[in-house]
Amino acid sequence: MSEELVIEILQKTAQVMGLLAFPPLCSIVIIGLITQVIQNVTQLKDQALAFAPKLFITGGLMVFLAPWYLQIVHQYCNEIFILVSQVNK
Repeated sequence: MSEELVIEILQKTAQVMGLLAFPPLCSIVIIGLITQVIQNVTQLKDQALAFAPKLFITGGLMVFLAPWYLQIVHQYCNEIFILVSQVNK
């Protein structure tokens, strides 16, 4: 296996990982900021109030985006199989 092929596989892997991690991380950050503002305004300092909305909204987002996730992973696997099949040629 050549170095260029390994680098290309690692680049594609990093791109897919970043693409798949971006939606839940963004939702967690946005919901965290909103709940922090609400907690500061109301002076409620409860950990469950900060954690529960993140959990439910991110879980719902993951269910909503599941077809897109499957499409991205399917494309990635196809590309990796094509790259690996080129090793013997």
